[in-house]
Amino acid sequence: MSYHSSKRHKTLKRDKELQNKFGINLPTYDKIIEEQGGGCAICGDASKITLAVDHCHETGRVRGLLCGKCNRALGLLRDNPDIIKKALKYLTREYIIQSENDIERKTSDEWVRWRYIVTTPEGMFVGFTKAGEHYDVHPTTLGAWCGHSSYLKDGRGKDRSSEGFSYIPKKVTLKEAQDIIKNGKDNN
Repeated sequence: MSYHSSKRHKTLKRDKELQNKFGINLPTYDKIIEEQGGGCAICGDASKITLAVDHCHETGRVRGLLCGKCNRALGLLRDNPDIIKKALKYLTREYIIQSENDIERKTSDEWVRWRYIVTTPEGMFVGFTKAGEHYDVHPTTLGAWCGHSSYLKDGRGKDRSSEGFSYIPKKVTLKEAQDIIKNGKDNN
């Protein structure tokens, strides 16, 4: 098959596809592109891409031709004018946070979260990792020594809580956990 007949075959195939899916032919498709200024009906992108035929899913009527991004955007907004209006209102509103200085930033040390206060014969530690480093064992081994049930199930170590290993879960910041250790006891 020669180049020209192959190109003609593709053109005929595209024409038939447009007629079957959307009820328009290739000359109508080309006329719509011309009426839209040569590009997407929304963003105006006129790059050498095939524009998608946008149509109403209820009536089947063709609304225009869109680039892939704009066509997907309408689909993601469920082709719903109310949602699209809300999206526009959202995009054009005043910012809630006016500047970077308005953002309160916290480090992970300042986050209130569950931390283990680990007590051992040689002192107190924040977490099994720190205590494990002190004893040169894996944190799960130290967790088992403290009697933590999930670590005992691992088979990583035996329960040594009778030897002074224990832990208390606390929902605190790192500083609060360190204060508990510094004072040697929990005031709560």
